[in-house]
Amino acid sequence: MCIRDRNNFGSSDYWVIKINSTGGIVWQNDIGSFSDEYLNSVKQTSDGGYILAGYTNSGIAGDKTENSLGGTDYWVCLLYTSPSPRDRTRSRMPSSA
Repeated sequence: MCIRDRNNFGSSDYWVIKINSTGGIVWQNDIGSFSDEYLNSVKQTSDGGYILAGYTNSGIAGDKTENSLGGTDYWVCLLYTSPSPRDRTRSRMPSSA
């Protein structure tokens, strides 16, 4: 069973959980802003981190550092393994691009 360790920023956020071989939680991370964020894809990077791709219709708040360009924007997040999974950078481009 997975138990979320903190509340959402908004109505929906990215929720990423790393589990070990026995199903125990290694870490979990909730990433979001004040409105809706939807995670579509997660891939492990060559340095052991993770790249997350999805979309958002939130403005600046929580983990989001740039305002919406209008409507829904793509949102890409990098989770680094060092010093902790909570350290990350964000970037995004408008979904109309």
